[in-house]
Amino acid sequence: MKKILLISVIFMLSFLLQSHEFWLQPNKFNLQTGESFLLDIRVGEEYHGELWEYSDSRIINFKVFENSGKIDLTNKAKKGKGDNLTMAFETPGTKLIVLETNSAFITLESKEFNSYLIEDGLLNVLRHRNQMGLLEKKTTENYARNVKTLLNVGNKYDETYRTITGMPLEIIPSTNPYAIDKLTFIEFKVLFSGNPLNEALVSVWHKNNNEVSVKKQWTDTEGNVRFQINPSGKWMISVVTMIPSKEQTVDWQSYWGSLTFGYE
Repeated sequence: MKKILLISVIFMLSFLLQSHEFWLQPNKFNLQTGESFLLDIRVGEEYHGELWEYSDSRIINFKVFENSGKIDLTNKAKKGKGDNLTMAFETPGTKLIVLETNSAFITLESKEFNSYLIEDGLLNVLRHRNQMGLLEKKTTENYARNVKTLLNVGNKYDETYRTITGMPLEIIPSTNPYAIDKLTFIEFKVLFSGNPLNEALVSVWHKNNNEVSVKKQWTDTEGNVRFQINPSGKWMISVVTMIPSKEQTVDWQSYWGSLTFGYE
């Protein structure tokens, strides 16, 4: 009974907790043809974060998708922290940059892990831990990142924004964010292993003039959420999912997904 009460209290406080996000951050989202931009990789809380250290050993895929096809970016990437990609696009249209990492290992104490599960809406894992009497046990986890950023070059908009890239966890907008000119509802579909991910807690972060706000919503049975998007500032849509690990020595495998876009 005490464990159930503890879960209820933590659940009520969960939206006050801070989350660790991982995202791609270009210095400009809207470009002219031939205009160079810089891309950072960031990890941290409240859509601020710190620079992540790029290493070839951590990367599965680093690509850009555009109307004419896709380009492998691994040979263009700069190792280390900051300015991990410098490039320009010679054709107009919507560009989708994706980064997929392999898994890193972590061990978490029970309270830390339980709070993390509630914070990111992983209540099925929390229920499992409760049912198995594991709420007070530390756990091991492999975590991988599947992240995207959308840019637009010139005044041409195309369907690249809805590309399914093949990463395990994907967030796909129903509308090209760069085609809106006023406050608009946009639906986002979350896919895991190619299938709609239902009952996943999705966060939408908005940074404008260094002020950050966040709203959260659960996906429906089709893996969809619907948020109002204002064409100003920077936006990030983020989600986490977790499944039992296939490795005997690790308890869980998690995937962290995000999609960024923005307006100047």
